[in-house]
Amino acid sequence: MPPLGMVALAGVPPEHAGAASGMWSTVQQFAGASGVAVLGSAFAVCAVLGLALEPRRRAGEG
Repeated sequence: MPPLGMVALAGVPPEHAGAASGMWSTVQQFAGASGVAVLGSAFAVCAVLGLALEPRRRAGEG
């Protein structure tokens, strides 16, 4: 199976190959950065909620 980049750029005319390659690279960079941002945000929310619930758990144990 060919790499996804080859499939995505297969129908691009040769005169637009440079622009299409640059756009493909930009989309990959944006997708990677967005994924890191979403996962980081989810981790931060879980961490804050976990820290916020900790005093209640300790209060209920005693």
